[in-house]
Amino acid sequence: KKEGSLIRKCTAIQESHPSQFCQLNELGLMNYKKNFKSTDIGIAENVPPEVIFILANHKPDSKILKKILNNKEIDEFANSSKYDLRFFVSCFAGYSLKPECMFSLNEFRKLESQFYKRSTSVN
Repeated sequence: KKEGSLIRKCTAIQESHPSQFCQLNELGLMNYKKNFKSTDIGIAENVPPEVIFILANHKPDSKILKKILNNKEIDEFANSSKYDLRFFVSCFAGYSLKPECMFSLNEFRKLESQFYKRSTSVN
């Protein structure tokens, strides 16, 4: 089966991670213990990376967001074993990206649907 363009794009990004890490280290932007060598760090190939959509200040009744969430390609991506797709809503954030505030595609669809219903209901 041919992979969708979203998965191909994310795979390309994932393949660039080692060189990005090296660049950050060369620029002195990595902060780690003094006795730790940057060569000790590797990217685990058997653990799927989290791909997190961070939603901030979006309109709950947005038809654009609903269209994205109902796109078949995002289903393919969410069901891929290569990635762990998550959605984060900033109003839950506090000061950090807590795992409890991240949702799978199906969980987020339910949550978004509830927000949409509330925002479009007449008071």
